[in-house]
Amino acid sequence: MKSLKALLAALVIIAAFAAGGCKENKKTTPLSEPEETVAAFLDALKEGDFDKAEDYILIDENEVFFFGMDDRQFELYQTVGLSADSVSLLFRYSGSIMQYKLTFCEIASDTAQVRSYVRLLNGKDFLTSVYGGLYQAFVAAGLNGTEYPDTRAYVEDRIVQEIALDPPDTAEMIASFELKNVSGKWLIKPNADVCSVMTASLFDDPDSLESALKQVGMWESE
Repeated sequence: MKSLKALLAALVIIAAFAAGGCKENKKTTPLSEPEETVAAFLDALKEGDFDKAEDYILIDENEVFFFGMDDRQFELYQTVGLSADSVSLLFRYSGSIMQYKLTFCEIASDTAQVRSYVRLLNGKDFLTSVYGGLYQAFVAAGLNGTEYPDTRAYVEDRIVQEIALDPPDTAEMIASFELKNVSGKWLIKPNADVCSVMTASLFDDPDSLESALKQVGMWESE
């Protein structure tokens, strides 16, 4: 946990440089209001300020918004055994290395669509790789008659290793944002791409992740 806390502190410094550095969005024409909203949302993620990022999201007051996850993704999130520090570390680190460039905007009355190229941490493959490695560690322990690894410690050690990679393992995507004008303010409607950019795509492949969790006995079939 000490290594996690040290990395969390380091991310504050990384975010400060990211906020003060040049922006990836280099459009020569002024941004439209929907584009400004998306850029502000992505910039907040780069700064590691998730509360600020949520200010640009259209959240149903009758629903719980948690990084844009749907019910199945949230269930997986609860199952993978990540501590709050681990989650914060991964999401903030992904934001700190994020690069983006707005590529498209279409406005139709009180709705709009904005697309953006985004490069972020390759979380989509990360968790399945972690739990695949954990399964192999369990098999090796069984064969060798040694103590089984502690799941939480193993996962968090792998997170530290992932963040130490230089260069980091990143992935690219074209994120599509749907916006609605509410009382003169453009807000982003939650969708799968919103979740992906907020969570480093950790839960983008629920089938593979569920399969990996089953291998280590962390997911029970219905």
